[in-house]
Amino acid sequence: MEDKTEPKKNNKNAANKIKDLYNSYVRTDGTRTIPINKDEQNSDTITDSEPEAQAEVHSEISEEMNAMELKITALEKERDDYRDKLLRTMAEFENLRKRSIREKQEMVDYANERLILRLLPLLDDLYNAVDAGKKTNDAESMLKGIELINQKAIKTMEEAGVKRIENQAGKPFDVDYHDAMLSIPSEFPENTVIQEIQPGYMLNDKVIRHAKVMTSSGEPETLESQNL
Repeated sequence: MEDKTEPKKNNKNAANKIKDLYNSYVRTDGTRTIPINKDEQNSDTITDSEPEAQAEVHSEISEEMNAMELKITALEKERDDYRDKLLRTMAEFENLRKRSIREKQEMVDYANERLILRLLPLLDDLYNAVDAGKKTNDAESMLKGIELINQKAIKTMEEAGVKRIENQAGKPFDVDYHDAMLSIPSEFPENTVIQEIQPGYMLNDKVIRHAKVMTSSGEPETLESQNL
């Protein structure tokens, strides 16, 4: 009986053909290595150019990793430098803030020191005037002494920028300069200052004390108009 079994394929010839194709591929691009097939991956792998290609790839990877490590080290150093600068800047800012608060408080506490130093001689003069008044009955001399002290006080205040608001009697009431204490009928028009009760003062261009005044509420009503 005739044997109809088909002849087995020559796997070795096929493998040789694949090997030739692989070698042709390696000659054109020697940096890549691929297995021929699953069977030859563990046994008949092409090794003519694979070690050199792997070494070259490993060398490139090592160089890239070294370059990345150097870059990471440089970035970490730059980060640390910026952090140190930030911490120093924050510390300097905090010191500046504390110093500003301290200086501001000192300005508040000693803002009037210069003016007080100017007023101290007036205080000395008043003490002397009181002491002299206890030892003499000369009223005229006492009055002259007080007038001199008053003039000295006015000059001292003017040198400090303080001046008295001019008497506003007969002028219209102005809320920027006046504080109305009382309003009474008079021959003056309504809302006219008729008397100054307490003088006001200004520091340079700012009113630091309004003048207390009495104002007019208009002409007084006659008895006949009141009866009507």
